[in-house]
Amino acid sequence: RESRPLSCRIFPLTPYARRGEKLKIVMDARGRGMCPLATAMKLEDLSPRFVEKVTEAMELCMHVKETREFIYALTEEIDKIVL
Repeated sequence: RESRPLSCRIFPLTPYARRGEKLKIVMDARGRGMCPLATAMKLEDLSPRFVEKVTEAMELCMHVKETREFIYALTEEIDKIVL
């Protein structure tokens, strides 16, 4: 369990940030086809502590240039799925 990637540990949440905007944590739209949590639940339905800790972790990740660029690219992919 300890060797799972970060994206698995925070699922069904994902970071979402466009350049110049504040980081948000959202339900991962990519999980809709495989996870009931991603389709049936809202962010507010999850444990507030879990959401808070994911937010803290992703805010730290945004301090690393390469990770920040990855989150920007991920946000563009999510926008393509949702829009």
